[in-house]
Amino acid sequence: MTACRRMPDPTAFARAALIYAGPLPEWGRVEPAVRAPLEDACRAGEALDDALRARLYARLASDLIAANEVEEGPRVFALCAEAAAAARRASAPGALATALMGTYYAAAMGMRPAAPGGTVPRSQEILEAAEAGDEHEYAAAIRYSRAINLLALGEPEAFSREVEGLATVAAASRVPEALWLAEAMDALRATVQGRFAAAHDAMERAWATGRRAHLPNAAGVYASQRIMWHAFQGRLAEITPELDAFVNANPGASRWRPVRALAWLAGGDVVAARTEFHDLLAAGLASAERGVMARCYLAGLAALCVALRDREHAPILYDCVARRAGAGSVDGCQTLGPWALALGGLARLCGRPAEAIRHFETAIRVGRRMGARPIVARAQNLLASMRLSTKPEAAERDRLAALLAEAEQCAQELGLVDVTARAARLQAKMARSGSEPGTNVFRCDGDVWTARFAGRDLQLKDGKGPRYLATLLAAPGREIHVLQFVAAPPVASGAQERLSIALGGGARDDAPDERPPRVSRAARRPARGARRGRAVCRQRARGPATCRAGGAGQPSR
Repeated sequence: MTACRRMPDPTAFARAALIYAGPLPEWGRVEPAVRAPLEDACRAGEALDDALRARLYARLASDLIAANEVEEGPRVFALCAEAAAAARRASAPGALATALMGTYYAAAMGMRPAAPGGTVPRSQEILEAAEAGDEHEYAAAIRYSRAINLLALGEPEAFSREVEGLATVAAASRVPEALWLAEAMDALRATVQGRFAAAHDAMERAWATGRRAHLPNAAGVYASQRIMWHAFQGRLAEITPELDAFVNANPGASRWRPVRALAWLAGGDVVAARTEFHDLLAAGLASAERGVMARCYLAGLAALCVALRDREHAPILYDCVARRAGAGSVDGCQTLGPWALALGGLARLCGRPAEAIRHFETAIRVGRRMGARPIVARAQNLLASMRLSTKPEAAERDRLAALLAEAEQCAQELGLVDVTARAARLQAKMARSGSEPGTNVFRCDGDVWTARFAGRDLQLKDGKGPRYLATLLAAPGREIHVLQFVAAPPVASGAQERLSIALGGGARDDAPDERPPRVSRAARRPARGARRGRAVCRQRARGPATCRAGGAGQPSR
């Protein structure tokens, strides 16, 4: 480029700038060393032939898009329009593919042209132009974009067909970008379906291909897919150091800040997670509306709000998520699941249980259609939790128990740590609340007493204590003098073997002793014979020791 500047030769300089920049930009990063020569070359655009000008304008536009400069939307659309017109004049399908791809991505990122109107090119049109011009990198890129759009729309068959088509093209062309994208998309599909071992292997293969070919986006996609892989299993806390390093070192990784806060929360740092949440909200929701990684950013923010139980900001985020089109939060080669999961959690915080139930049921349907077992198990868990909070009838409780059992079995098979733990908590809650208040009991079964109160059970060995309690519980509201127990120890009767226990009220439980102090003290004082009996117990030289209590002696060893 330096030699071309000295010549000066605008055509040679433009070609050198394109070679230096490479065919595809790195998403989420501003690279001044790449942007500057592209800008310089475009200033001499009128001196270039149509085919070269088309490629140059399209490459500059893609750099603006990848750098997430949403405010540059009018310029991006203008550059792409000029590039497309020049490519058509030159009958250059490859250059046309690059220009159409820029318009396609700008629209997907939420950029706006200077004037309303215009049409977004169809993906099939871009694919045909790329294949006609032997632009294998762009053919792979448009197949990849089409696949993630199908996943976001909840179209599993079409998504899988596109992934398989990408793998076929990659195997035939052997272009590094195509091979890398094929492996990354395979990792995405396997993660969504809960095939975590296969997903891990595909991620590692994609990273190896990208590293060998020095592809600009390989490192970012690998880190993002590892985050997704751990999030689907409920294991974010394990990669907290890795997440910190990724977010701090890469400006484009700032959209993972909500998920990093979730990792902090999973590790027990509630204060840091809440502080990060408030900082993100203070910056506004523009990052959640449009731009690179806007969908995953919004999904992470919603999940963080639910995890922190922040009722104050839940309505704002609910409205923001509800405006999102499509079925899932898919960005690039990663996803955080269907929007319905986020909407269900936020609706619950907003105090709208019927809507929360509806959203969780939608998430189950979407997960089943996608073959996404982790999503189904998580949604079943959340649905059961929501329905349990509405105090269901016995028949509904049986259905919820079956739902929880299915979710727990799937979670254990796949290793979903958070789902397994939540299912266990919910099942314990169901066991504790299985009895209605009227079924509290205090009964004797052989030599064991069972006390059940407010859904909790306790077993006691038969003895004087439980029998005293049985006598008292058999006479609610009636005073029984302590001397009655001394005179005749209670015996478990048929009426006492199964007693209904009412929930105690404060008036009776907390009432002071209304008996005169003299009577109360007398009740607490042992009988004279009993005091004397304890005092005269002594060991004799011959024969067994005797302990006299109230004139009655019994042998003692």
